[in-house]
Formats: sequence, C-alpha cells, structure tokens
Amino acid sequence: MLNDLEGAAYPSLTDMVRDEDARDKNMKETIAREKAASDAVRQLRETIRSEKDGHEAYTTEKREVMSDCKEQLKNLKATKGVELRYLDKDLRASNQCSSRVGKQTLGSLAHEIESLHAQIAMERQVHASSTEFLKKRNGELTKKVAAWVHKHDDDKESKERALTELKVRSCDAVANTARHSGGEGKEAPPEEAPTPETVI
Repeated sequence: MLNDLEGAAYPSLTDMVRDEDARDKNMKETIAREKAASDAVRQLRETIRSEKDGHEAYTTEKREVMSDCKEQLKNLKATKGVELRYLDKDLRASNQCSSRVGKQTLGSLAHEIESLHAQIAMERQVHASSTEFLKKRNGELTKKVAAWVHKHDDDKESKERALTELKVRSCDAVANTARHSGGEGKEAPPEEAPTPETVI
C-alpha cells in the first residue's frame, strides 16, 4: 500500500519539481530580461544624458557665439554710425564749402565779365573818337599840304618871274652902261645886280 502511495505520489512530485524548475527558469529568464531591459534603459538614459549635455553645451556655446556676434554687431553699428555721421557732416561741410566757393567764383567771373564789357565799350568809344579825330586831322593836314603846295607853286612862279625881270633889268643896265661908257671915254663901274631876295 505504501508502495502504491509512493508510486502515486512520485509523478506528482516530479511534476512539481519540474514545474518548480520551469518557474525558476522562467524567473531567471525574467530577471535576465529585466536586467537586460534595465541595462538598456540605463544605457539609453546615459546616452540621453550625454546627448542632452552635448546639446546643452552646444546651445551654450551657440548662445555665447550669438551674444558675442550681437555685441560685435552693436559695436560695429555704433562705430559705423559715428563714422557715417562724421562722413555725412564732412560731406555736408565740403558741399557747402564747394557751393560757397563756386558762388564766389561765379560772382567774381560775372564782375570780371562786366568790367571787360565796360572796358571794351570804352575802348570802342575811344577808338571811334580817335578814328574821328584822325580823319578830321587827316583832312586838315591834307588841306594844309594842298595849301602849302599851292603856295610853294605860287612862290616858285613869283620868284621865277622876279628872276626873269631881274635878268632883263641887268641886261638893260649893262647895255646902258656900255653906251654911256662909249660916249664919255671911260668905263663906269657896273651896277650891282639885285638878288632874288632883294626883289622879293
């Protein structure tokens, strides 16, 4: 009867041991899976943490670079703003100076042109007066020359007549002297012939 009980209980014990081994195996497998999952989760967390730290470092570096760029841009704007204001002021002053010099130059040229026009008008008037005077003087001198030529011709003709008369009178005087000398037996001294100046 005891053998029957042991025979009857053995399969149940074997099954129980088998079941226990199966449960233990399942437990170990579950623990291994959980450990593997935990390791994977821990590795994933470390990876996430590393990536997060890297991202934060990159973000911080980028933020610093952006801040530095903004500061440089701000300084550049301020510097360029001052330079542009100075350049604009300098250009305005240069333009005003050039405009003032140009106006002064134009005014001086206009005054010089006006003076030249007045001088030209005066010179034309003087030239016209000189031309008129020279024409008048030329007419007067022409008349004087004609008068002198006429007087010279008259004087020459008068002197030629006087000289001719003087020669005739001289010949008559010589002839008379010769007649008187032949009648009285002695020769009288010849009468001095008058010069053309004496006749005139």
